[in-house]
Amino acid sequence: MKRTCSLILATAILLTTLTACGSGSTPSASSSVPPAGSSGAADDVITIVYATPEASGMPTDTMSQWVAKKIQERSNGHIVVELHNAGTLGGDTELVSQVMDGTIPLVGLSISALSQYTDLLECTQLPFLLNNYEKEKAALDSDEFAALISEVETSLNLKFLGSAENGMRHFATKDRQITKLEDLKGLKLRTMTSNIIQDTVSRLGANVTTVAYNEVFTSLQNGVIDGEEINVTSAAMQKHYEVVKYFTEIGLYPFPAVYVMNGDYWNKLSAEDQELIAQVFAEGHDKAFDEFLPKTEALCKLTCEEGGVTFNTIEDLTPFQDKVADLYSDYSARNEKIAAFVDMAQNLG
Repeated sequence: MKRTCSLILATAILLTTLTACGSGSTPSASSSVPPAGSSGAADDVITIVYATPEASGMPTDTMSQWVAKKIQERSNGHIVVELHNAGTLGGDTELVSQVMDGTIPLVGLSISALSQYTDLLECTQLPFLLNNYEKEKAALDSDEFAALISEVETSLNLKFLGSAENGMRHFATKDRQITKLEDLKGLKLRTMTSNIIQDTVSRLGANVTTVAYNEVFTSLQNGVIDGEEINVTSAAMQKHYEVVKYFTEIGLYPFPAVYVMNGDYWNKLSAEDQELIAQVFAEGHDKAFDEFLPKTEALCKLTCEEGGVTFNTIEDLTPFQDKVADLYSDYSARNEKIAAFVDMAQNLG
């Protein structure tokens, strides 16, 4: 069965890529843009380099493939989006600096990648605040989030185009199933390089361990770490089901990707081109949450289960929430827009 499911997963990824392609992956690509105020005529072809660290088959990559194809189709070939995925032009850290200095005009990256320049968006990953996709999508579509984005756009000279999701983060462990707070005590858990995420895991009693993403599998295998905070899509795509036994669904925090364009580049586009690009990304945002994520996540969970992973859910989150409650007041005190976002999100139900 494991082999059957893996074949299904591989076929799904291949079909997704084939049906949504229209992109290249040559590292030497360059972007072009017409002069400011250009009419955007069909014979003025614009080539926009679009770089992401997203691995093929992940929900966010499926969204990027869809967006690249639709922009070209709807512009009748006037706008060519040249997609470089899978980190071929750099990971999160490199891409965020390159889009800010204009080396690459358009990027998709994890929202936490912006935390090295601003803490305004870290509140989206406050532990247990947005612990299901309905809450997350509502929060990302809210006026409160738009207010945060507006400030980030101004301070970093970026244009925010949309967001997507790769999957809620949970705990995956080798030898100890997490059923209560005490089970985390002393565990060496690999975390993202993010202040808020590392603070969260530390407050919950685990030992924060930073390991490069491409070294997680061998670190689990060799006992360097006892587990990780991860989404089920990544766990399946990276075959972590071969080295972890337990997956505890706790809804620790979401892992949204954001799509941003260099502000100067955006301002040189015609109003018509801006409207088209923004509309396609808005539609891609909805498809990412309503279609790409649920389909991929369900298939990936099945892959992990057939790989021998036992899933469990923490029903009573109160002891966990109590340990991290101070983070809410800490972040709310930093900025009135953060406070408004947190208040809105807490009232989503």
